[in-house]
Amino acid sequence: MAQIYLRIILICHLKKHLGGIRQSQTVMNLARKQCADVLNEHVITAEKDIQTIIREINTQTLEHSRPFAISGCRRIMTIENKANYESMPYEEDVLYIFCHGYLTPKEVRFLKQLCMIVPKDCEFYHWGDMDFGGISIFQFIKEKVFPDLKPYRMDVKDFEEALANGAGIPMKDSTRKKLERKEAGLLTGLKAEILRTGMTIEQERLL
Repeated sequence: MAQIYLRIILICHLKKHLGGIRQSQTVMNLARKQCADVLNEHVITAEKDIQTIIREINTQTLEHSRPFAISGCRRIMTIENKANYESMPYEEDVLYIFCHGYLTPKEVRFLKQLCMIVPKDCEFYHWGDMDFGGISIFQFIKEKVFPDLKPYRMDVKDFEEALANGAGIPMKDSTRKKLERKEAGLLTGLKAEILRTGMTIEQERLL
């Protein structure tokens, strides 16, 4: 059972996980910013609805956040698009993060700290668009946040299946030129297929 203790966290990114915590009765504890004099600890549990939590914690609090313990988490998965994030089947030992494209500097800092305290056998995955933007975001997260990041449903086989199901979108000439210059790392095979076919796949079209 995943259990996470944080000083402050950007709750909108963990809405999916909080829903699962509510089901599994796992408690997530969070404490507000600590100033020179100790403030009253603010505890958020699964009994609170998500809208209440979002009102209480925002991106300003993230600036002063620091995770200090995490347990029961075997996988962390970043997801580029909201529709896919919300429809992702829940697994209680997976931490789902809606990354909304490129992470902000505050989010990068927080997640890098999180990366330092996860169990050694924790796996990191990213699921995003199969296009220039999706490849760029994957590379950004791998470089800036999770060095061991792996692609999820973003390989050549996934691309070919999506094309066969009519999910392809023609690539613009200007995008082709940018993609040709892009270092794709683990997604080099996907990049080659996109260039070969001239097609891209938006993540939402896989739903």
